[in-house]
Amino acid sequence: MGLSYTRFNYSGTTLNDRVIERGDTLRVCFNLKNSGDMDGDEVVQLYVSARKHTDKDPIKQLKAFQRISLRKGETKKVELTVPYTELQVWDEKQNRFILPDKEMTLEIGASSSDIRLRTTFRTEE
Repeated sequence: MGLSYTRFNYSGTTLNDRVIERGDTLRVCFNLKNSGDMDGDEVVQLYVSARKHTDKDPIKQLKAFQRISLRKGETKKVELTVPYTELQVWDEKQNRFILPDKEMTLEIGASSSDIRLRTTFRTEE
């Protein structure tokens, strides 16, 4: 984690859709507030993982990030996007990338070990 002289609060996660299909783009919105006493920057990060892992599934994958500058007391609505192609996995049997039919967990935070928001969505081919 980087050094920061302020604090940030994350709240209000919304998704454009709870089911992501071929051609869709996942849009995730949330509020980020600088609740500290100084201006500062936060690099918000979005991770995705399968709710039920197999041996082949990664534990979590970074899919989007953005640096946000906020004055003390300021709140911004942040939107991160993930195209469906970024959610695809290689299927050896079909010899192509597919969008797995799975329940997925979406996590947002300052790092992979500092998750502030969590929600779920589903992928369908």
